[in-house]
Amino acid sequence: MLECLEFENKIIIDVNPLKPFDNQKVPPRFNNTTITQRLDAADMYRFQVRILPQTEPYCRASFLIEIRLPQEYPFKEPDIMFLDPIYHPSIDESGKYCSCKRSNRDESYNLLTMLVEMIEDLICTIDNSPEHHRNHNYECSVEYQNDYQTFYGKALELTLSYGRPRD
Repeated sequence: MLECLEFENKIIIDVNPLKPFDNQKVPPRFNNTTITQRLDAADMYRFQVRILPQTEPYCRASFLIEIRLPQEYPFKEPDIMFLDPIYHPSIDESGKYCSCKRSNRDESYNLLTMLVEMIEDLICTIDNSPEHHRNHNYECSVEYQNDYQTFYGKALELTLSYGRPRD
């Protein structure tokens, strides 16, 4: 299923639960720093993919995200986390992203939303102007609205420092 997004050049699949995981082969960041490993949960399936945003400044790199599917998926919401730092109003400082398509934070997870749609929604969120109801990083959101040049400078700096190659 995720292979269709890879074919469309929207993601690069780095870790697939159907293939053995090699901790030594995680693709390097541009600055060759390592990522913090998240603890494994025995009851979850884990994917790691690099998203390939298409708009400035994020199009200058790829960003590693981890998707964890609980055994109860699709009845329980997946956990999507950025493993690479990214400066965006919709991503909090810890890398947490609200993975489901919601019109506001009070709505519950919709089990009919497919994983591919969630990843496409994430990429669309990064590529487009932030939606007010999806802002998880208040400071970044205010800066985006009031001082776009400063916001862009910080986003570009983090992209170039912590982003990964796009191949």
